[in-house]
Amino acid sequence: MEKIFEAQSQFFQQVPDTVRQYRKWIWGLFIILVLAIAPGAGKFQLDLSDEFFFKEDDPVKLAFDRFREEFGGDESFYIVYRALDGDVFSKDSLTALRNLQEDLLNYRLELKAGEESPLDHIVDITSLINVSYLEASENALISRQFVGDRIPLTQEQTEHYRQQAMAHPDYPLLYVSKDSKYGGMIIRTDFKTRFKENHPELSDSNVLDELAPDEFDYAEFDVAEIEPSSINLSTENEKPKTFEPVEIEDYSHVNAAIRAIIDKPEYANVLEYYPVGTPPMNAYVWDNLIQQVNLVMLLTLFITLTMLWLLFRSFAAVVWPVVIITAASLVTVAVFGWLGLKMNMMINVTVLLILVVGVADSVHILSGYLYFRNLGKKHKQALNAAYEKSGVAVFLTSLTTAIGMLALLVVPLIPVQRFAMSAALGVMLAFLFTVFILPLMLDLWAPKIKTKKHKKEKQENGIHLIQVLLQKVEHFSHLKPDINIAVFSLIAVFFLFGITKIEVDSNFVNIFGEESIIKKSTTLVDEKMGGTQSLEIMIDMGSDGALTQPEVLNAMDQLQTYLETEVEHVIITRSLVNI
Repeated sequence: MEKIFEAQSQFFQQVPDTVRQYRKWIWGLFIILVLAIAPGAGKFQLDLSDEFFFKEDDPVKLAFDRFREEFGGDESFYIVYRALDGDVFSKDSLTALRNLQEDLLNYRLELKAGEESPLDHIVDITSLINVSYLEASENALISRQFVGDRIPLTQEQTEHYRQQAMAHPDYPLLYVSKDSKYGGMIIRTDFKTRFKENHPELSDSNVLDELAPDEFDYAEFDVAEIEPSSINLSTENEKPKTFEPVEIEDYSHVNAAIRAIIDKPEYANVLEYYPVGTPPMNAYVWDNLIQQVNLVMLLTLFITLTMLWLLFRSFAAVVWPVVIITAASLVTVAVFGWLGLKMNMMINVTVLLILVVGVADSVHILSGYLYFRNLGKKHKQALNAAYEKSGVAVFLTSLTTAIGMLALLVVPLIPVQRFAMSAALGVMLAFLFTVFILPLMLDLWAPKIKTKKHKKEKQENGIHLIQVLLQKVEHFSHLKPDINIAVFSLIAVFFLFGITKIEVDSNFVNIFGEESIIKKSTTLVDEKMGGTQSLEIMIDMGSDGALTQPEVLNAMDQLQTYLETEVEHVIITRSLVNI
């Protein structure tokens, strides 16, 4: 093993002289590589959707695609509004709601022929104004809009609407809160429902084992013993269609178009809005979070530049590491752009990792170079000695980091796998640039060594503070090894106990600050309405007309009752049975 390390040290010692011989070729290849690949960064795409986590042939993805194919998209704006007069059934509140809904539906009246609008993504809007309401008389069953154009003019009419809404099995906690101070409007969109014209062929396999219709005994159906395998999500051997992806900017555009209407004074002075759902959440991410992440990246870079300056007091020692990490990050993102490999927000973790590892690589070499220069060695000799001393360390840290990242490829989630690939690529690029480009950079512009006057002052005033601290730590470690081992063992035990306190939180809303509109809206909707999270179950009975059979409807009714009474967090259920 010792001989291997010696051979590696000798290899890295020769690197500066070797690359110097071919500097024109290496500089040319480096510049061409960066310039040729860099445009791919403009093709890089973010994907924050849930389905991005799964492969195309994953059973979860196939089930979701089947659901979208049968029932359309599930991405909606759920806009909960508070009546400023305290009553969503008042004349002013219902008038504002009706006019607002008409404005959202009739937006094309203000557009030119053929002009497109973000609001074109709206498929349907439902609220107390137009939600279906069934009335039974002696001889007829009448289906009508709940309010429609019949805005209440008297307190008696207002109370009549309130009593009807509260008595309805589906309105409370969806269209109206229990205290009548809040209402809800559902704006369905066509996001993730548009088919690709040419979709790739996927697996013919079913999502779950098919349950043959003749094997289903309605009389013996027990909702308490439902097993996932007894519910079939895809019974036909047809190739599922694929859907057009939705760009995150589209959510922002639709959200802005809706806000432009609901923020009109005639509505905003009557109703206060709390939007929730995937579209407004993604719009908020695009409008705010991504900009904040970019700010964090800039601040991180600024801190890095500051620390490099404080450590080396040389612009060369600041500029070259930044050039290396920038080039490595740019090439990494560009490669993914050219390959059409999307990523989610973990791309920011990749860039931060490249920054940390890339700067560490450069600092190893620069500190060694300045150390040997201050010992009196010439530029080339100091550079060779620095690479001999630190080259193996830089190589091993980069290699082990890259291998550690690639180990994440075993995780069957696309964002994690893409992060593993991008992180490994970026780390190794930073290493290669440090080894083969940094020597040429230092040939052009190297940090200045201390002057004789400064050396004399240094001898008189003592060595650098950091060196003093490191020497004291080293001395104490050798002098009191037992104390060191005991202290760090106690610290290790303490933090091992902390591992048991880790809680997994998959609620995406919790990444937002308490003062953000998304967090406030989610909290309010969870408190006042039926919550912001829903579970959709698609049941395929395997035969046409099964949902017209009383046995099936009764079984669904039993299932809903079981979920509402026995399953925690289930507040209300809806199905064909409700209708």
